[in-house]
Amino acid sequence: MKSKKMTRLAGSLAITASILAGCSALETEDTTATQTPDQGLMQLHDIWVLETMNGEALELTSEAQRPRMEIDHRNLTVSGFDGCNNLRGSIQHVDTGSIEFGPIAATRKACFDMTVPDSFQQNMNQVRGYSRDGLKLYLLDGEGNELLSFQKTD
Repeated sequence: MKSKKMTRLAGSLAITASILAGCSALETEDTTATQTPDQGLMQLHDIWVLETMNGEALELTSEAQRPRMEIDHRNLTVSGFDGCNNLRGSIQHVDTGSIEFGPIAATRKACFDMTVPDSFQQNMNQVRGYSRDGLKLYLLDGEGNELLSFQKTD
Protein backbone atom coordinates (compact mmCIF):
# COMPACT_ATOMS: atom_id res chain seq x y z
CA MET A 1 0.00 0.00 0.00
CA LYS A 2 2.83 2.42 0.90
CA SER A 3 4.49 1.67 -2.42
CA LYS A 4 1.31 2.56 -4.32
CA LYS A 5 0.99 5.89 -2.44
CA MET A 6 4.65 6.69 -3.08
CA THR A 7 4.17 5.98 -6.79
CA ARG A 8 1.15 8.31 -6.93
CA LEU A 9 3.03 11.01 -4.98
CA ALA A 10 6.04 10.73 -7.30
CA GLY A 11 3.73 10.95 -10.33
CA SER A 12 1.96 14.02 -8.93
CA LEU A 13 5.28 15.70 -8.21
CA ALA A 14 6.51 14.97 -11.74
CA ILE A 15 3.36 16.49 -13.25
CA THR A 16 3.59 19.56 -11.00
CA ALA A 17 7.25 20.03 -11.91
CA SER A 18 6.42 19.78 -15.63
CA ILE A 19 3.66 22.39 -15.30
CA LEU A 20 5.91 24.79 -13.38
CA ALA A 21 8.76 24.31 -15.85
CA GLY A 22 6.37 25.10 -18.70
CA CYS A 23 5.17 28.27 -16.96
CA SER A 24 8.68 29.54 -16.32
CA ALA A 25 9.58 28.90 -19.97
CA LEU A 26 6.67 31.13 -21.00
CA GLU A 27 7.89 33.95 -18.75
CA THR A 28 11.34 34.05 -20.30
CA GLU A 29 10.35 34.47 -23.94
CA ASP A 30 12.54 36.84 -25.94
CA THR A 31 10.70 40.13 -26.48
CA THR A 32 13.55 42.20 -27.92
CA ALA A 33 11.91 42.32 -31.34
CA THR A 34 8.90 44.15 -29.90
CA GLN A 35 10.63 46.63 -27.61
CA THR A 36 8.18 49.07 -26.05
CA PRO A 37 9.04 52.71 -25.25
CA ASP A 38 9.16 51.75 -21.56
CA GLN A 39 11.88 49.20 -22.29
CA GLY A 40 13.86 51.91 -24.09
CA LEU A 41 13.84 53.93 -20.87
CA MET A 42 15.60 51.07 -19.07
CA GLN A 43 18.80 52.85 -20.06
CA LEU A 44 18.11 55.36 -17.26
CA HIS A 45 17.32 52.76 -14.61
CA ASP A 46 20.68 52.58 -12.82
CA ILE A 47 23.06 54.08 -10.29
CA TRP A 48 25.06 57.08 -11.50
CA VAL A 49 28.02 59.01 -10.02
CA LEU A 50 28.55 62.65 -10.89
CA GLU A 51 31.60 63.51 -13.00
CA THR A 52 31.00 67.09 -14.15
CA MET A 53 28.71 69.93 -13.19
CA ASN A 54 28.13 72.87 -15.55
CA GLY A 55 30.86 71.46 -17.79
CA GLU A 56 33.54 71.40 -15.08
CA ALA A 57 35.08 68.35 -13.42
CA LEU A 58 34.39 68.10 -9.72
CA GLU A 59 37.21 68.97 -7.35
CA LEU A 60 36.59 66.98 -4.19
CA THR A 61 38.76 66.47 -1.14
CA SER A 62 37.28 63.00 -0.70
CA GLU A 63 35.50 60.54 -2.99
CA ALA A 64 32.90 60.22 -0.21
CA GLN A 65 31.73 63.72 -1.20
CA ARG A 66 30.90 62.69 -4.77
CA PRO A 67 27.19 63.12 -5.57
CA ARG A 68 25.39 60.07 -6.90
CA MET A 69 21.86 59.13 -7.77
CA GLU A 70 19.72 56.17 -8.63
CA ILE A 71 16.98 56.57 -11.19
CA ASP A 72 14.08 54.13 -10.94
CA HIS A 73 11.96 54.81 -14.01
CA ARG A 74 9.44 52.07 -13.15
CA ASN A 75 8.48 53.67 -9.85
CA LEU A 76 9.21 57.19 -11.12
CA THR A 77 11.63 57.97 -8.30
CA VAL A 78 15.13 59.33 -7.92
CA SER A 79 17.27 58.94 -4.81
CA GLY A 80 20.86 59.58 -3.95
CA PHE A 81 23.40 61.82 -2.28
CA ASP A 82 24.28 65.43 -3.15
CA GLY A 83 27.71 65.46 -1.51
CA CYS A 84 26.31 66.17 1.96
CA ASN A 85 22.68 65.12 2.19
CA ASN A 86 20.62 62.13 1.13
CA LEU A 87 18.01 62.88 -1.52
CA ARG A 88 14.70 61.37 -2.51
CA GLY A 89 12.18 62.64 -5.00
CA SER A 90 9.84 61.91 -7.84
CA ILE A 91 10.11 61.92 -11.58
CA GLN A 92 7.21 63.97 -12.97
CA HIS A 93 7.81 63.16 -16.61
CA VAL A 94 10.08 60.81 -18.52
CA ASP A 95 10.19 59.59 -22.08
CA THR A 96 12.89 59.13 -24.68
CA GLY A 97 15.18 62.14 -24.42
CA SER A 98 13.23 64.09 -21.81
CA ILE A 99 13.00 63.88 -18.05
CA GLU A 100 11.72 66.24 -15.39
CA PHE A 101 12.11 65.71 -11.68
CA GLY A 102 9.45 66.66 -9.17
CA PRO A 103 10.23 68.08 -5.75
CA ILE A 104 13.36 66.53 -4.26
CA ALA A 105 13.58 66.28 -0.49
CA ALA A 106 16.95 66.24 1.25
CA THR A 107 18.18 65.61 4.74
CA ARG A 108 19.56 68.73 6.44
CA LYS A 109 23.07 67.91 7.61
CA ALA A 110 25.35 70.80 8.43
CA CYS A 111 28.32 70.17 6.16
CA PHE A 112 31.37 72.43 6.15
CA ASP A 113 31.24 73.27 2.43
CA MET A 114 27.84 73.30 0.74
CA THR A 115 29.06 74.52 -2.67
CA VAL A 116 28.75 71.16 -4.46
CA PRO A 117 25.49 70.06 -2.76
CA ASP A 118 23.78 73.40 -3.39
CA SER A 119 24.87 73.53 -7.03
CA PHE A 120 23.88 69.89 -7.58
CA GLN A 121 20.35 70.51 -6.26
CA GLN A 122 19.97 73.73 -8.28
CA ASN A 123 20.98 71.89 -11.44
CA MET A 124 18.63 68.98 -10.72
CA ASN A 125 15.75 71.47 -10.54
CA GLN A 126 16.61 72.71 -14.06
CA VAL A 127 16.82 69.29 -15.75
CA ARG A 128 14.43 68.82 -18.68
CA GLY A 129 16.25 66.30 -20.85
CA TYR A 130 18.92 63.66 -21.06
CA SER A 131 21.19 61.82 -23.44
CA ARG A 132 23.28 58.67 -23.12
CA ASP A 133 26.64 57.79 -24.62
CA GLY A 134 27.85 54.37 -23.56
CA LEU A 135 28.17 54.37 -19.78
CA LYS A 136 27.67 58.15 -19.55
CA LEU A 137 24.45 59.98 -18.75
CA TYR A 138 24.07 63.67 -19.49
CA LEU A 139 21.28 65.70 -17.87
CA LEU A 140 20.28 68.74 -19.90
CA ASP A 141 18.33 71.93 -19.41
CA GLY A 142 15.33 72.89 -21.55
CA GLU A 143 17.60 74.26 -24.30
CA GLY A 144 19.77 71.13 -24.48
CA ASN A 145 22.71 72.52 -22.52
CA GLU A 146 24.59 70.02 -20.36
CA LEU A 147 24.04 70.60 -16.63
CA LEU A 148 25.37 67.37 -15.12
CA SER A 149 27.27 64.37 -16.46
CA PHE A 150 27.35 60.99 -14.74
CA GLN A 151 29.19 57.71 -15.06
CA LYS A 152 27.31 54.43 -14.58
CA THR A 153 28.44 52.54 -11.51
CA ASP A 154 27.54 49.28 -9.79
